[in-house]
Amino acid sequence: MIEEKATLSERVRLTRSKLTRQYRHAIDRQLARVRRVFRIEEIAFVLLGGAVGVLAGIAVVMMSRILDLMHELFFAIEHGTLLGAGPPVEPWRAIFVPIVGGLVLAIIMKLSGRFRSRKIVDPIEANAIYGGRMSLLDSLGVGLECLISSGSGASVGLEAGYSQVGSGLASYLGYKLRLRRNDLRTLVGCGAAGAIAAAFDAPLAGAFYAFELVICGYNVGAFAPVVLHSPAAWSRSEWPNTPALFRSRRIALLSGSNSFRWC
Repeated sequence: MIEEKATLSERVRLTRSKLTRQYRHAIDRQLARVRRVFRIEEIAFVLLGGAVGVLAGIAVVMMSRILDLMHELFFAIEHGTLLGAGPPVEPWRAIFVPIVGGLVLAIIMKLSGRFRSRKIVDPIEANAIYGGRMSLLDSLGVGLECLISSGSGASVGLEAGYSQVGSGLASYLGYKLRLRRNDLRTLVGCGAAGAIAAAFDAPLAGAFYAFELVICGYNVGAFAPVVLHSPAAWSRSEWPNTPALFRSRRIALLSGSNSFRWC
C-alpha cells in the first residue's frame, strides 16, 4: 500500500514537471517571436522607444510626487510650494531634518555597498563602455538615494535620479528582449531622454541630451526612437492632470522677510 502511494505521488510529480516544461517551452517560443520582431522590424523598435518613454514619464511623475510629499511632511510647507521659495520653515526643522536625512542616506549607502558586485554605472558610462548594460536594482537605488537627499533638504536635484531610473528601465527591458548592442545603446538613450523631457517639460532638450551625452552622436537609426520617446514621456507627465516637475508646484516668492529661510 505504501509503495503504491509512493508510485502514485511520483507519477503526479513527473506529470506536473512535464506540464511545467511544456508551459516554459511555450512561453520561451512566444518570447523568441517577440524578440525577433523587435530585432528585425524598425517600426516595432520605434514603438518600443515610445513605450519606454511612457514608463520613464510615469517614473518621473512618481518620484516628483514623493519628493513633494517628503517636503510637505518634513518641513511643514504648503502643498504645491517649492521648499526654497515658500514661506520660512521652522529653524529646528531646517537644522535637524538634513542631519537625520544625511545619516539615513549614509547608512543606506553603507549597507548597499556590501551587496553590490560592482560600482554603479550611469547611462553615459554604460553606453560608452558596457554597451548599454545597466543594473536595474542599482538604478532604483540611485533614485532612492536622490529622493532621500533632496527630500531631507539637501541642495541637490533629482536629475541624476530621473535619468538613472529611466535609463535603467530601458536597459533592463532591452536586455530581456536580447536587443543588439547598438539597439540597446539607443534604448538607453531613449530612457535618459524621456526622463529629462518629462522632468523639465522639454521634449527637445531631452532628445538633444540623449544624442549629445548618452548616445554621443547623431545617426539615422537612433533618430526616430529618441524623437518619439521624448514627446511620449513628456505627454505622459502632462496627462491626466500630472504636470511636469517645475509646473507642478506653485512658487510663492516672499520678499522682505527677516525670518529664517531655507534656501
